[in-house]
Amino acid sequence: MNIRQFKHARKLHQVVGLTSAVFFIVLAVSGVLLMHYDTLGLNGKVVSGRFLPEKYFSVDSAKPAIQALAISRQGTGYAGTAHGLYRREGDGAWAAIKEGLFNQDIRTLAIDPANPRVVYAGTQGGLFRSDDGGDTFADWFDASSGLTNGEIISFTIHPRDSDRLYAGTAGGLFMSDDGGEFWALAFAPPDEPAVHGIVPSAGDPDHTLYLLAARGTYRSEDGGKTWQPVWGHALPPLTALVSLHADPEFLYAAAESGLYKSFNGGRSWVKDTGISSPHTILPSPADLSTLTLATEKGAFTTRDGGDTWQATSPLPDTRSRLTQLAAGGKWLLAGTPRGLFASSDGGNHWQETILNGTADAGDKTDRQMDLVKLITEIHTGRFFGNYFMLLVDLATVGLVALVVTGFMITFYRKKVKSRKKDETALEVETDREIVILETASDLSDESLAIHDMIEHIGNHLEKCKSVYLSREKKEIDEIGRHITTLDRKVHHLMERLGELEDISRSGK
Repeated sequence: MNIRQFKHARKLHQVVGLTSAVFFIVLAVSGVLLMHYDTLGLNGKVVSGRFLPEKYFSVDSAKPAIQALAISRQGTGYAGTAHGLYRREGDGAWAAIKEGLFNQDIRTLAIDPANPRVVYAGTQGGLFRSDDGGDTFADWFDASSGLTNGEIISFTIHPRDSDRLYAGTAGGLFMSDDGGEFWALAFAPPDEPAVHGIVPSAGDPDHTLYLLAARGTYRSEDGGKTWQPVWGHALPPLTALVSLHADPEFLYAAAESGLYKSFNGGRSWVKDTGISSPHTILPSPADLSTLTLATEKGAFTTRDGGDTWQATSPLPDTRSRLTQLAAGGKWLLAGTPRGLFASSDGGNHWQETILNGTADAGDKTDRQMDLVKLITEIHTGRFFGNYFMLLVDLATVGLVALVVTGFMITFYRKKVKSRKKDETALEVETDREIVILETASDLSDESLAIHDMIEHIGNHLEKCKSVYLSREKKEIDEIGRHITTLDRKVHHLMERLGELEDISRSGK
């Protein structure tokens, strides 16, 4: 390393060190504030939303496309869209959930069967959990918990053990046995690893699981440790599967080609010729013979195990194509690319639902945001959106650069020290020599500039010899300006030489 490289390394070391320090200080301070927000009196405080990102206050449309639906046994409904999550309040109105999710792209929803206050939302950026019925989503399971593929496609909770969770991602099936604190990859289907559904067997959920993938269906009989393909010749790839607790097991399977039924645990299948393009199957928890089916043509209900099907009333918007269906309590929800519809009488009558708080964000001066929520957004990285992982990567690279430049600076200083003979004043002599070398380097740069200027003057003098007399004055004026500049640089060079001489004298 020479003196020029040393100067660049030291400058880079300073800039990277300051930037990385700011980044980690923000994370550390926000973490401390979250741990002690109640003690510090931050709970209930609000800040102005005037300068906060627009995503926290508005969504493009009051009738967004519905991507996921869920209803608790008590009738509390949740609707997931590409721009956030909405919940049906006690007065029947729907409102956006603004604590923890905001503008997240919701792909799947699940409610804990043992505790309807626990709600999970799967997104492109990881899995979120609420323990208060959706008021807040404080837990965010991402790569740091072992969920290394954050694009959640499907999600299932064990029907008897709420700590056993199954997340179908674009990279395979991840399982957790401790409520999501730690995840492990259980299985990745070959060729196309995306998992579109995980279905525990109703009769033996502890051991038997079904997994739906793009190229077929897989079954595990040891709780997810090993998987084998099933029904490869009997069934096409499935879009939905329902297991009913009967002996032998009843299975209903939906595929693009139609609805298939098995009443002997999947050993043989019968195709229902009256149903086309089903994609959602909803069993009744009280009656094994009652099911509701969603197809592209609308919703159908059976009360005799699928022997006969009755179509529900068509949706008010005839252009709407049914893509999502959920049932709970007395409510039936239908999701479409053109909005949400609800029925309280089993689909005989539908009403269009407006998702409140999505079309008008209000005046910027009136916007407010909960302070603790803002700190949470910053600490978890959701405030920075898709750029958060880029910031983390840059900070990591910055730390590496900090270490490398630190070693370079240390190595160069040791190299300079090795040239010194006076060990008693070694550190002082090292710094003094570095200053001298830097000054000499600057003088060398200025000398080159003066040399270039002299060459330029020479070129103009040559022109004066060859141009007409009428142009001589212009060339002479140009030469005069260059000579004046050269004079200033020479004086400055002499001053620097004087500094170098003083430094050299003090070093003796």
